[in-house]
Amino acid sequence: YIYVYTSGSDCIMVLWQGQCVHIMQAHLDAVTSVAFHPSGVHFATGSHDQSVRIWDLATRKIVQHLDVTS
Repeated sequence: YIYVYTSGSDCIMVLWQGQCVHIMQAHLDAVTSVAFHPSGVHFATGSHDQSVRIWDLATRKIVQHLDVTS
């Protein structure tokens, strides 16, 4: 499968697999980065809310939340 996540300043992430298959509230501020693990099991998101979240791709649930404050 080829998955594509899109996001923007509205804090919403959209999962695409040829068509929109899932919409989710990802962060409290704009999502600025998404990275997929090579295994395809997890992906990570970063945001202007100064957090990183690790997600399970199958369940689309957060498995770890990291606050990154300076």
